[in-house]
Amino acid sequence: MKVVWADLALRSLHHTLLFWVEHTQSVKYSNQLLEKIEATILRIQKFPNSGKLYKKGPIRKIIVGNLSIFYTVNIKNIQIILIWDNRQNPNKLNEILQKIKLS
Repeated sequence: MKVVWADLALRSLHHTLLFWVEHTQSVKYSNQLLEKIEATILRIQKFPNSGKLYKKGPIRKIIVGNLSIFYTVNIKNIQIILIWDNRQNPNKLNEILQKIKLS
């Protein structure tokens, strides 16, 4: 199954990795996060329904350390919607997910 990244997911991944580079003054931790995210996405490709449904919707969530990967699955592909650091304000997460138009 093909993995497609939404613009929001790419931006959120970039911001998360950049935050940790600036916070730690090193790329080491960001690289480790990226490796974990990539490994998790490979698992999602093999087992697309392994993520827990998020609030009764078509969006699934899988946790990777302190991050969550939000995605949807259809017949053709897996769409990565958002990479979210779980230490952020959960109200902000709900606002973001409510605004997402699923294709």
